[in-house]
Amino acid sequence: DDRPAVAGGKSRPKWKAESDQFRQAMKAARQITEAQKAGIDIRTLHIDSGPELPDDRVPCPHCGRKFAEITAQRHIPSCKNTMNKP
Repeated sequence: DDRPAVAGGKSRPKWKAESDQFRQAMKAARQITEAQKAGIDIRTLHIDSGPELPDDRVPCPHCGRKFAEITAQRHIPSCKNTMNKP
């Protein structure tokens, strides 16, 4: 189960965590806009970005890109022989 744990030992779906993170970003954008309109220096604001989502992707050791596990198994051997890496 790849669901991040929450308080109480229950797990919540990935979409719910992503939705909460998106809502936090929207709230932060509103705070910045309001502070700019009020003439407040935005560097003084304390903005909570919310919890980080776990990144379960596998990085390629040759090009540094990240892939799902199955895709990485196909990509890494072919990337090893690629001349022009991104």
